[in-house]
Amino acid sequence: MGTAYRGCLRRRCCHRVRDICGARRRTWRDSRRPQLTARLHILHGHPQLLRVRNIGGGPAKQISFYLVVGAHAALGDLPPDGFLAPGQAASIDLQVPPGLNGGAARYVLMCLDRENNLYGWSREDKERVFKRRWWRKKVRHIGWMFERFYGRGSDPDGLTPIAWSESQRLS
Repeated sequence: MGTAYRGCLRRRCCHRVRDICGARRRTWRDSRRPQLTARLHILHGHPQLLRVRNIGGGPAKQISFYLVVGAHAALGDLPPDGFLAPGQAASIDLQVPPGLNGGAARYVLMCLDRENNLYGWSREDKERVFKRRWWRKKVRHIGWMFERFYGRGSDPDGLTPIAWSESQRLS
């Protein structure tokens, strides 16, 4: 019986069935991943609200956001606890000074899943996954994730901070 039956749900296994079982495992694992989406609500030309929603099948923890509008930036953890269960949403009110173009805004969302794998999403719906490995002990921060999506020219130190607060949490 050996290794040919490992991971397969059926007693008699062939190569084709093993591939199907592997695909089922991947599908099941992917259905438990978080997937964050964000929408930037723009009113009179400048952003007012950032709404974050977890549309994946798994919980998202330690959610961080980084929003850059022109020479202004807002960054922080999703209040109050940085956690969104599947299907939950949270909104963040932004106190952006008038006169900034909201169409040129860029943002990045970052979170961990239940196995502490790191996920990142940008405004252009690009996704990056960094699997947890025992040899990768580096602490990743939201500025590092922003550089992965938008390049090295985006330094948060030279930007004017934007004030923000949590407006509501939806289930």
